[in-house]
Amino acid sequence: MDATPPMHSKTPRANDWPTVRTQWLEIYRSVADRGRAQHQDRPRAKVSGHSIVLNRNLAAPPKSDGQTDPHLSSCKIEMVSYGGAWPLGEEGELVVQTATPFRRSARDVPIHFLHIRKTGGTALTEALGPIAQEFGIVLHAHNTKLSDIPQDHRVFFFVRHPISRFVSGFFSRLRRGRPRYNYEWSEAEAKAFGRFVKPNDLAEALSASDAETRTCAREAMRGVAHLNSPYRDWFSGEQELEDRLDSILLIGLQERLSADFEHLKELLDLPPKLSLPEDDVLAHRTPREFNRQLTPLAERNLSNWYAEDIRFYDRCLKLRGLHAL
Repeated sequence: MDATPPMHSKTPRANDWPTVRTQWLEIYRSVADRGRAQHQDRPRAKVSGHSIVLNRNLAAPPKSDGQTDPHLSSCKIEMVSYGGAWPLGEEGELVVQTATPFRRSARDVPIHFLHIRKTGGTALTEALGPIAQEFGIVLHAHNTKLSDIPQDHRVFFFVRHPISRFVSGFFSRLRRGRPRYNYEWSEAEAKAFGRFVKPNDLAEALSASDAETRTCAREAMRGVAHLNSPYRDWFSGEQELEDRLDSILLIGLQERLSADFEHLKELLDLPPKLSLPEDDVLAHRTPREFNRQLTPLAERNLSNWYAEDIRFYDRCLKLRGLHAL
């Protein structure tokens, strides 16, 4: 269904902007997919911080000479005036009063990749490694937190639903990271995998009626690498995301890894032929023959165990939607 943009005869007052911004964000979400499909060769405008997308055809705002800058892949728009034009139509025009563009050709700060465990980071690192230095991308190991990145630098990262992340982490450590890696079990991991050989078994045991089984399950959750790595290993909490919105370039989703990688390429003007590894070993993917199924009981137990991580993941989804991150 088509949306009609809000009508104003003049630039809205400052206290009108929250409402106007919300209306335009709704329009942006409704047309973004269609706009991308229809205008694959055009730069995109990007919602960021307190900005709103108000560019016809989802194209970048024109330069002072009236020409669209082909290198402009993202812009932060602080204030706009408009005459009620339809954002994807041919009539009317949306005029940017103030815009701070993010230009690949003029970038003067590094762009950091936070590698959160079991979110597709190995595949991303494999793809970006050969061109990282050329494009100013810093690929970090697992121990780098958002607070370690300077406030005036840009950063991107990927997240994954904690229950899916648990399954992936369980199988990764069950295999000792093989075949790509070979990290021997710790004493706690050897004990855990001596008792639990399926992620569903471990998850269900968290609420077992037998006290010994519950204790073993909780020890496993705290002792197995990946399973004991909450999002707080990289972020102090939801407020830190809010405070760092201006420096966050992209919140990617492991569930949309391929599509979000293509979006990242657009944002950074990376080579079009750059691709994620198709080989399961290079990407460090769980082999297809492993049983990922979880019962409703297992999912409920994991939802309780990872409640904080699920709230954080949901917040990432909201920020991603509101600010087109």
